[in-house]
Amino acid sequence: DLVAFSDDDAHFYACISDGMGSGKKAAAASQVVVDFIECMLSSGAATYGRSARSIIEMLNGFLRTKNFGSVDECSATVDLLELDTVNKSAFFCKCGAAPTYVYRGGSLFKLRSDTLPIGIMAEVDCRAIKFSVDAGDLLVMMSDGVVQGRDECPWLYDLLRANADKSSPDSIADKIIKYAKNSGSTDDISVAVIKIK
Repeated sequence: DLVAFSDDDAHFYACISDGMGSGKKAAAASQVVVDFIECMLSSGAATYGRSARSIIEMLNGFLRTKNFGSVDECSATVDLLELDTVNKSAFFCKCGAAPTYVYRGGSLFKLRSDTLPIGIMAEVDCRAIKFSVDAGDLLVMMSDGVVQGRDECPWLYDLLRANADKSSPDSIADKIIKYAKNSGSTDDISVAVIKIK
C-alpha cells in the first residue's frame, strides 16, 4: 500500500508498506500501517523524525498484539519519507523496506537498511536516514516486488537517465512498474517517484 500527503507545516510525506505473507491478513496489515501513519502525521503531530519513530513503535505494538495466539504472524514493512520543504531536508524511516534510490545530477544513489518489518520483535528495528535534497532530485521509493530481492538495478539507472528531465514523476513510476511486471515479478508492486523542485 502507498500513501502520499502534506500537512499544514510544509512537510510532505510518502509511505509504502508491504504486508508480509499473502492474502487478506497481509493486505490488512499494510493498509493499517499507511492509514494510521497518514492519520497521525497529517494532523500536524510531526516533529521532524521523532514522531515518526513513536508512530512506528505504536504500530509495532498493535501488530504484535494481533499475533498472539496466531499461527501466522502479522507483520509489515515501513518505508516512510518525511520531507521538510522549507529546509530542503529529507528523513527516511525504514523497517524491512526495499531500497530507496536517489537520482541526482546523472548519478544514482541507494539508501538501504538491513532491518526487520514491524510486528515481529518487541523492539522496533528501524533505520533513520537523513540527507539534504537539491532541486532536480528524484526520490524513488518502491516495494520489494520491483527489485525482487536484488538491490542492484542497472535498468533503473538507464530508465531514470532517459526520463528524468522529460517525464512526469507519475509517468516514471508507471514505467518502473511496467518494467518490473515485464521482468516477471509476481509480488505486489508499489512505486512512488518524488521530484524536488
